Amino acid sequence: MLYKLVERKKQEWLKSADFPLEDIFSYIRKMGKLRKPQIEALETYLFLKTQGDNRPLPELLGSGFFTTEKDFEALAGAEIPPNLYELLKKDTAAMGLYQFAMLNDLQDLQKEMHRNHGQIHFQEVINKLFYEISYADYLMSLPMGAGKTFLIAAIIYLDLYFYNSNPDGNFARNFLVLIPNALKSSIGPSLRNIENFDPTWVLPKEVVAKLQPNLRFEVLDKKKQSKNSMRTNNPNAQKVMHAVHSGFNHVFIVNAEKVILDNYDESRQELPEVNDGVKYERANELRSVLSQLPNLGIFVDEVHHVHTSGNTKEKKEIKLRGVINRWNQEKNHNISYMLGFSGTPYLPQTNSVKISEDLTYKIKNITSTVYHYPLFNAIEGFLKLPEIKTGFNTNRNAETELKRKEIIKFGVDDFLAKFGDKKYAAGAIAKMAIYCPSIEVLEKEVYPLLINKLKIPSQEILRYHKGNKTYTLPPENERHFRSLDMPESPHRFILLVQVGREGWDCRSLTGVILSQEGDCSRNMVLQTCCRCLREVDGGEEKAVIWLSEKNARYLGEQLEKEQDTSIGDISRAQRHGSDKLDTTSRIKYLGLDKISYYKLQVSHQDITIEEDANTNKKLKQLIKEIKDGRHRGYAAIATNKIGKDSRLEQRKVSEAAEVIRGDVAVFSHWLVKLSKDSFGLIKISQLLEHEKQLKQIFSSIILHGESEGRRESARNHPIEIRWNASYELDKIDSRVRLCFHRQRTLKYNEIYDIASIDLFNEDKLKPVTRDQAHIYPSDPETFNIIKLDEKMPRGTPNLHRALETQHKNEILTWAEDMKKGLDKPVPDKIMPMNSLAVASKDRTFHYLPHNFSSSGYEQDFFKELLKSQDLEDLGVEIYYNGNRHLGGFTIECYVRKGVEKQWHRVGNYTTDFLIVKRDSKNKLQKLMMVETKGNIYSHSPDFQDRKQFVDQEFVKQNNKKFSYEKFCFLYLPAEFNVGHNAQEVVKKAKEFFSIVSNKI
Repeated sequence: MLYKLVERKKQEWLKSADFPLEDIFSYIRKMGKLRKPQIEALETYLFLKTQGDNRPLPELLGSGFFTTEKDFEALAGAEIPPNLYELLKKDTAAMGLYQFAMLNDLQDLQKEMHRNHGQIHFQEVINKLFYEISYADYLMSLPMGAGKTFLIAAIIYLDLYFYNSNPDGNFARNFLVLIPNALKSSIGPSLRNIENFDPTWVLPKEVVAKLQPNLRFEVLDKKKQSKNSMRTNNPNAQKVMHAVHSGFNHVFIVNAEKVILDNYDESRQELPEVNDGVKYERANELRSVLSQLPNLGIFVDEVHHVHTSGNTKEKKEIKLRGVINRWNQEKNHNISYMLGFSGTPYLPQTNSVKISEDLTYKIKNITSTVYHYPLFNAIEGFLKLPEIKTGFNTNRNAETELKRKEIIKFGVDDFLAKFGDKKYAAGAIAKMAIYCPSIEVLEKEVYPLLINKLKIPSQEILRYHKGNKTYTLPPENERHFRSLDMPESPHRFILLVQVGREGWDCRSLTGVILSQEGDCSRNMVLQTCCRCLREVDGGEEKAVIWLSEKNARYLGEQLEKEQDTSIGDISRAQRHGSDKLDTTSRIKYLGLDKISYYKLQVSHQDITIEEDANTNKKLKQLIKEIKDGRHRGYAAIATNKIGKDSRLEQRKVSEAAEVIRGDVAVFSHWLVKLSKDSFGLIKISQLLEHEKQLKQIFSSIILHGESEGRRESARNHPIEIRWNASYELDKIDSRVRLCFHRQRTLKYNEIYDIASIDLFNEDKLKPVTRDQAHIYPSDPETFNIIKLDEKMPRGTPNLHRALETQHKNEILTWAEDMKKGLDKPVPDKIMPMNSLAVASKDRTFHYLPHNFSSSGYEQDFFKELLKSQDLEDLGVEIYYNGNRHLGGFTIECYVRKGVEKQWHRVGNYTTDFLIVKRDSKNKLQKLMMVETKGNIYSHSPDFQDRKQFVDQEFVKQNNKKFSYEKFCFLYLPAEFNVGHNAQEVVKKAKEFFSIVSNKI
């Protein structure tokens, strides 16, 4: 993605003395109607249209448009081959590709350019990276609720304004807004709001008065009057043909499939095959006449749905990009631009790009992303602040989750407690969406649960799905679904199947439940959760999201990959006020180099298959595990909550009983089920060969310990034998079946490669809210540290005395001014010597200030470390590394799993504090990682796995590679007070730092 390069170049343009659009953007900001991301997106768009001359992105990148002299200066100090450096200076395409590789951390591409740059055709590779597009094709990545609809409308009016000023320029006069068919019920109505946009938000009234009379809006949603291909029978084509011959400017809104497909069927949600027997030009009348519109600007909402994909030419041709490419090639280049919008700028399938004979890259990102506004920023700026809760099993060895009904019950009760009386300003009540994987689950499980057990009044529940042969809904449910934001809507709980996952605009939606995997597709968890975050009345509005453990894991993965954030970051987000503090990097002042370390790299090597299933051995192992209690489940709920002191809290809500009475259990029936669930691969006869072990397992997981379904009591009354549902019965069944199969084992190749990383990513610094309780150092201290940095270089002898002298000089200057009759306040800009932060400035604060809103304990502990005279005497520096949003020193962690104990990635680990010591050449010599963790977090399996990897694997292997004890790790439970833990740090530091060259 290019947005960082685009942003840097755009900022130069915005700050230039002769910035040509100052009047327009001054007007927009003065009106104050558009949000920050909308204004920034407009800046990016107009920058590319005017400064980039509306050229395609591969042409801009390959021509050196984004390259500056500073880029070459930076490369001069980088570790690249001299001949490659000379090539980059001469070949703009090579430099552009290298910048793209660095920007997106494509290390393999960088290495390939180092080794084989003579074999790479740089401009060809760039063209393929950007889909070989020959027109302006840009993607704006904005999260749900950021105002994409109004942004489209603003661009339309600005285009018309510039087109009227210069008809031969790069701007459009006709516009096509395309939406995926599957989303027409949710996105289509909101896009109609384009017509209702007030253009005076971006242009003065007198300008708007000249533009509006010549602008027409049309929604092309009429069905053909017959199946014949006569153009006169297609009302949508008629509207467009009229526009082609009229003198008006037009905005058309249409489902993308009506343009893509040769034979469009309103009732179908998938793409049928192209009819090869019909010529392209006559196969789709609407597509044909749209291609004739002059000066056409195309907008694609949720662009990832209609991006080119597929392996065959025919499949690609029916996709949107194939249609637009054809228009541009055959219709005299009438396409002015294509502008896409998506909150998830990722391809449905990877794009394979051959770099050289030795390297082919597969890229999931949509590379044409020119603007990106993170979800985290939107939550801190204007979206609802979410509270994310997860239903999980406290048994670490368990792989089962809380059941659907349990999570829904917890979620509904929690929602009613928080928002049961909530009514928004316009009169709509707060609502919660409960997503279901199928109509049967909704109708047979979820709806009866709400009605019968949770006692929710039926009039407060709305079921919405497409229906099937067994279950149908009354027609008015469609109208109720579209009217949820109306004051008269009584519906508080919305039960959904295959709808409402993205594009659904229900502002009063305040809660979401995804109770089991499959309630939505795995890659849609983030989008679905965000449905409840739209702003309603403004201010610190809240929302609640309840997830199963697997859905929480998927959400975390998507947040990390797509938004560079985490569930913890989202939960800790706070609404920005107007009073902000800028953040400042001190990396250069402190002279901090990158941290060098060895990083574990795991790659697939081979697959082996057992020669024999070893069923007896595996069944005996399973029996032992059951006896050891490894397959019992204990249900609990984890809650992320912002407490009164704005600190993140977590608590356990409930725990299930050890024995739960399940359904009737019959051994013979169980054997049949095992065979059936294996799809017949395991025969009953095979199971009976191991009857003894299977009966042992059966007896262990039923109540009464019987091996048959009935027994006779003393009075000859039959007694039912039931399953003990406190066991993970499905998991045990799965394990039994696996005992009859030969195990496949993946072999991995593991190596440690040298890597380096900065203490934090300077590009991610952003202003913080002025909050004296959680910001450290304070605003005056931060100001004085920065000013003193300018006057006193790091390592100034007797810093304490110098600070006292500086303060006395300020007082004397003030006194002299007072004698001269100059009325000036007493100076407070230079802090006196009792400021811990200022006195410690040369051995901490790699950026200023730190935000400790997520943990007051970490703030207190940090100050305690700075106070320690013992640590100062050791000559060490102390850096806070706990702000994950800034990057920092992060370790990629793995855990060994399975019989073969192979490495499996478990995520990244960022320790709270880094205590470092430099050598005589000012290079980092030793690093001590310190972690403080609350008791509830310390028992998390994920934390335990990562902690174990860092402590036992990372430290051991790195010290071995460096041939001395370069790293050590110290874990300190936050249940102890800061004084106690600070002494533990001093004790460990004296041991670790006192020996400089202890060889391994």
